[in-house]
Amino acid sequence: MRKGNLFMWLIMFFVAPSLAQENVINDLSLAFKKARSEKERIDLLNELAYHYTYSNLMAASDDVAISYEASKQADYQFGQAKALNVKGTIEWNQSNYAEALKFFLEALDLFKVVGDSHGALICYNNIAEIYKKLGEMRKGLKYLMKAQALQLKAYGNMQPLISVNIGEVYLHEGNYDSATFYFMEALNNDDIYDRAKSYAYDGLAGVAQETRDLDAATYFNKRALEIRKAINEQRAVSISFTKLADLAALKDDYSLALSYFDSALVEARKNRAKDLKMDIYERKAQMFRRKGDYEEALQNYMSYAQLKDSVFNEQKANQMALLQTRHQTELLKHENETTMLALKYRNQIIFIIVPLLLVTLLISYLLYKKRKAQKYVIQELAEKNSHIQMQAEELQAQSEKVMILNNNLENLNTTLEDKIKERTRILKEQNKVLAEYAYINAHELRAPVATVMGLVNLLKNSKIEGKEREIIEYLAKASSQLDSVIKNLKYRLERHDDSLIEDEEVH
Repeated sequence: MRKGNLFMWLIMFFVAPSLAQENVINDLSLAFKKARSEKERIDLLNELAYHYTYSNLMAASDDVAISYEASKQADYQFGQAKALNVKGTIEWNQSNYAEALKFFLEALDLFKVVGDSHGALICYNNIAEIYKKLGEMRKGLKYLMKAQALQLKAYGNMQPLISVNIGEVYLHEGNYDSATFYFMEALNNDDIYDRAKSYAYDGLAGVAQETRDLDAATYFNKRALEIRKAINEQRAVSISFTKLADLAALKDDYSLALSYFDSALVEARKNRAKDLKMDIYERKAQMFRRKGDYEEALQNYMSYAQLKDSVFNEQKANQMALLQTRHQTELLKHENETTMLALKYRNQIIFIIVPLLLVTLLISYLLYKKRKAQKYVIQELAEKNSHIQMQAEELQAQSEKVMILNNNLENLNTTLEDKIKERTRILKEQNKVLAEYAYINAHELRAPVATVMGLVNLLKNSKIEGKEREIIEYLAKASSQLDSVIKNLKYRLERHDDSLIEDEEVH
């Protein structure tokens, strides 16, 4: 049972169909409402946050922030570890690999403390993938080897997906014999499942292509494609079609390559994968350029550029929304802490006043019993005196309470002013970093644009006539406009024009 669960956890990092995801979130939300213990609620909230990472990073960030704080207050280390793992996944999805690595390493330490091999194995694999994203293949390989060793120790078998990941590292390093060994190790594993098998064939295709065995590369890509179609993994199907198109183009079979590219686009649109569509348009443009069909190449490059701008704007909008959510969460957190502190002080005051009132009532009762035999007038006066005394003590207690509350309000006002100043300073620093980031991009764009303009001028001076001359004139005009935009951007940045940042936020 634990072995099966482990496979499912590793698989979840690669696929999340929308309909199934909605059903899982609905089921988890219902279970959360019915949860009876604090630890059960924390675990369910972590699960909800993890599944939200596929569709709503802001919701995921909110949920995991709550579960992490609740885990710390309850001293529930397993809940903290799972929350840190979700935080790492959120940062990973935003390409904040350094932050993701920090959270995964913290989660790994906690999983080791509580003795959870399942969670530690997931963290090892995640850390390895982050190092691969950062280009530190050797470090990634180190953690993959640790993951495989832990898998063998805890479950008595090798994890095929980890073997595939190790093979991918060796493929990236150009060690094709070692890469082939680990891909075959995965395929020969009795516990291999279809998704891991498709990745193994994909890896063997990569080895074949790098060693210029195009027929073998085509064969292995088709094997991977068949499996991915069978398990309805649309994103991976699109990637396989793209790789087959590249191979067909390398064989100069442009008609077949175009057919594969069209199939890849269909699958990418089904999956709403803009990054895959960008890659396909770019590769199609490169193919048409090699073929000499510059009009088709230009159209595909324009489609690529439009998608790239769209993805960039979406990423920036999501990042800004996430930053705003985090800021609001921090404000709510501080407000909650302030409220809890005020409640604590109020309860302390109540605990002091109630015993005093009880003692006063007891004394009054004893006095009443002692003087019961006295005359009516003396008894009445004693009762009035006792009543006056009680009111005086209550007034005194209320006066002390008001003084304490006034002191608390003064302290809170001072603290809030300091926090507002600190947040203002942080926002100014962030705006400065954004401006510097735009400035660097403007300068880095100058060199390639200048190169394009130079190439266009060379083409203009050539003896090309007809339709090709019109395309060259169009390219000259477009590159000149782009150069003007970049110069204007650079000029406005050097003049410290804040309107640049406002324009970027609007677009």
